[in-house]
Amino acid sequence: MSRIFLTIVCAAAVAMGCDSTDTLGGGGAGGEGGMGGSGIGPLTWVASDLMIVGTDECEFFNEAEALSFEMTIDGSTLTMTEPDIGIVLSTDNYFDTADEVIVTGAAEDSSQDPCIVMLDDAMQLGLDNIDVTIDQNDTLSVTWNHVEDETSTDECPGVWFVDLPCAGEMTLTLTQSPAPQ
Repeated sequence: MSRIFLTIVCAAAVAMGCDSTDTLGGGGAGGEGGMGGSGIGPLTWVASDLMIVGTDECEFFNEAEALSFEMTIDGSTLTMTEPDIGIVLSTDNYFDTADEVIVTGAAEDSSQDPCIVMLDDAMQLGLDNIDVTIDQNDTLSVTWNHVEDETSTDECPGVWFVDLPCAGEMTLTLTQSPAPQ
């Protein structure tokens, strides 16, 4: 609560010094609200304890794969990327008081043309220490859901790697490296 109050006070103080004739160049587009301040990150998170839940119909997950994610926070936008496999997940609804964050992402794969497949991913990030913000947590508990579905018109049977639609789920732990200060 004190962070929000401080942000409001600072914004009001800056606004009092401006009037309708003040300009800073050509102006610009307004931003989307948020928590203020400059961004956080990229923070590196290393995955461990990977475990497939049930059956991975898509054959997407690999429990032996070394995964490392980068997290950036810019106001109310939190983005997670895994550069090696090209996953980008985000939310525009992040609040630093949240004890759980859900990031999502979708990508279209046309590598098996004319078969076009939509890849949808969602990660539920659970803070292991809910008394501090996500960037101050040492570890996060994660449930990762992956879904693949054909967006072309019946072009994928016999071409795509598995029968569509398919789904898979994995749990894992993300550890911040280096640990937060």
